[in-house]
Amino acid sequence: MTEDKPTRAGGFSGNTSGLAPNRPAVAASSRGRAEEHPKSWLICQIVDAYPCLSASMVRDLLNRRRILPVLDGLDELPAAERPLALRKLNSGCPAHEPLVLTCRTHDYAKAIRKGPVLRSARWSRAGR
Repeated sequence: MTEDKPTRAGGFSGNTSGLAPNRPAVAASSRGRAEEHPKSWLICQIVDAYPCLSASMVRDLLNRRRILPVLDGLDELPAAERPLALRKLNSGCPAHEPLVLTCRTHDYAKAIRKGPVLRSARWSRAGR
């Protein structure tokens, strides 16, 4: 097994054979567009962060669960857009695929009063 070496851009060298399962890929959830499919948006975010990976490589890694998507900052979206974001995640991301979504507890509670809870979600409250 060969080891992945970071590129100068901070990404991977393109060798995906040695990736550990569920390597996190963090994406700022506030940088999406409402009309974009969540999985397409996620693939674009990862390709932007790791330009040595192609969209087809990222899609394959996601399908094989070699990347754990971490969407950071639902609470950074405007309050009116949060319920729509949750609906899009529910419709565009299968419930059996792993996903981490971060949000302040109070803001998440307000979002689910106006929209759906994230399907098959398990949540944890971070300590202060």
